[in-house]
Amino acid sequence: MLAADGVPVFDLVEEVVGGRPECIILEPVLRELEKHARSRSVKKRVAARLALQLIERRGCRIVEYGAGRIADDAIVEYVLQDREATVVTADTGLHKRLLRMGIPHLYYREESRRFETTGGV
Repeated sequence: MLAADGVPVFDLVEEVVGGRPECIILEPVLRELEKHARSRSVKKRVAARLALQLIERRGCRIVEYGAGRIADDAIVEYVLQDREATVVTADTGLHKRLLRMGIPHLYYREESRRFETTGGV
């Protein structure tokens, strides 16, 4: 949902990883975005709708994994079973959880307006 703030998410990720990685969106994350797209909060609704459009335009692969789970739980479980996957997040709670677990990931730093690697990505 950073794109609603003018952050070129995919470009910044490509800059960090040195190429165009496959974009994977887990089903619970997609459901969460769809829920936000119906939010009463205009800001949340607009951001979620833009994120959904970007996911479609980018051709992200939707993975049916973690059905019925909270999005963050599904993300953590998925990356633990697929060690080639890298989480990309701006969510502070998820970032701290991944750090505690020693899971490498990319985290968006608002101060520098870019993604930074953690844990040896």
